[in-house]
Amino acid sequence: MHTAEPGDRYLLCSDGLSTVVATESLRHVLTGTADPEQVLDELVGLAYAAGAPDNIACVVSGTFTRARRHGALMASAAAVWGGTVVILGLAPHLWLALAALTLGGAVNFLLSTFRNAISQAHTDDALRGRIQGSLTVVLLGGPQLAHLLHGVAASAFGPQLTICAGGLLTVTTVAVIVRLSPHLWHYTD
Repeated sequence: MHTAEPGDRYLLCSDGLSTVVATESLRHVLTGTADPEQVLDELVGLAYAAGAPDNIACVVSGTFTRARRHGALMASAAAVWGGTVVILGLAPHLWLALAALTLGGAVNFLLSTFRNAISQAHTDDALRGRIQGSLTVVLLGGPQLAHLLHGVAASAFGPQLTICAGGLLTVTTVAVIVRLSPHLWHYTD
């Protein structure tokens, strides 16, 4: 991590900020100042002023553009995500389950960031639409298939074992892919 500095690029992550704050207001804040702390303060202020206290907004600077080991970061994020699913399955307390879900969401963000960077770097411009279309099918269809499988497995083995098995299967699958495709692990930008 590094200190946010003028000139860094920002990605606004929000749970609905754009539905409670006018787009023009967001544009004004994001383009009106170079001071990262002022941008953050103004975005949080807009969220509170719009009556969205449950809204979480964050600013991520150009940290990811400086990362070079995209393959290792992507694979590690996928494995950590699987680990958070195991923690969720084993969580005896709500706070631990929420922490696992929060960490899982954060590493899922990292996973998608580096997956997209790798995909875009190796896809011809003429094929990007097709690749994005297939990714959309996987991202929309995969979870639906998983819901079906988890429902069937949970009725037979219980939800805790099913959730833990899903996380372990993810970690194992990532390990097998990295083992069989070492060039993925060593991929650099």
